[in-house]
Amino acid sequence: MQSAMFMYTWDLRDEGIDAVLGRVRGWGVDAISLAASYHGGYVVHPHNPRHKVYMIEDGTVYFHPQQRYFADTPLKPKVAEVARDVDWFAAAGQRLDRYGMKLIAWTVCFHNTRLGLLHPNATVQNVLGDSYPHALCPSNESARLYARGLCRNLATEYPIHAIQIEATSFGGAFHDHHHQGYATVMEPVESWLMSLCFCEACRKQAYVRGVDIESAAEAARAHLTTFFSTAPVRQAGLANTKQELLERVPAFTAVEAMRREVEISLYQQISAPFRGGFRSANRQFIEPLPIRRIDPAAGPEVQLRDAIVAKVRRMLELKERLGPLRHLLTSERDDLQRSIE
Repeated sequence: MQSAMFMYTWDLRDEGIDAVLGRVRGWGVDAISLAASYHGGYVVHPHNPRHKVYMIEDGTVYFHPQQRYFADTPLKPKVAEVARDVDWFAAAGQRLDRYGMKLIAWTVCFHNTRLGLLHPNATVQNVLGDSYPHALCPSNESARLYARGLCRNLATEYPIHAIQIEATSFGGAFHDHHHQGYATVMEPVESWLMSLCFCEACRKQAYVRGVDIESAAEAARAHLTTFFSTAPVRQAGLANTKQELLERVPAFTAVEAMRREVEISLYQQISAPFRGGFRSANRQFIEPLPIRRIDPAAGPEVQLRDAIVAKVRRMLELKERLGPLRHLLTSERDDLQRSIE
């Protein structure tokens, strides 16, 4: 089973890439999951020789992005100060083979306060009209194009084994950041209502799916207005749980289903289904590759194509023969393996 360790680029900078990779590989870890894009935070690093706590620069990336992957969205990545002079993904990728390790891009998509403040129309917006800067809305096309741009850029330009996606769902109202404070007691049902998004993009998604989002919005607004008008005293008759509210207002159930569909559709746009439950890269990743059609009138090109096809077929044949021998210590197995390589 493959194992991986989460880490940040300043781990590599402060301890040295080879020191970190050598130590981690010595622990039996097969891969590093390196933060490619990340939100703000305050983290403790017990092994770091330069500091034990670190304030993370908010909403930045730790590789050197190419703007062509973000040409269709106003949301643009910003390179973190720690990665301004060194592309740590390229630097780590160049050293992984010598340690027999793989590189995973730990990619935070929609949790980005920097972009949320610059583009409030792309954020989750509650029924009372408030924007949540920390949460880009998964329904917003600009936000989706930004997330897809991150993945395309990483998958195309770097020797990564996988992309580990984080924060692709609807962000909630309360995320315990920026000295978050409450002037009253918020019950789970009110927190849930405050977390529902009613931005323009979500309304469009609802209309396309035939979801009565206006009834949900009306019920949410009425509940919250009543709740806040008498808080902290709770008025009689208000729903006390989310389940009670779902039973009273069926439109909420449809809105929840729509939100799940929106979240899932992002994965479908980034990748394509493959036999066995895996997902393979689709045209989002393939289009940028420099692939051109063979000119059938150009003899050398046809000969090269035929030679490549013959080698691939031979390789497939040898792999089929190798299968039954893979776990046996025989000279035949070793010969087949060398022929394939």
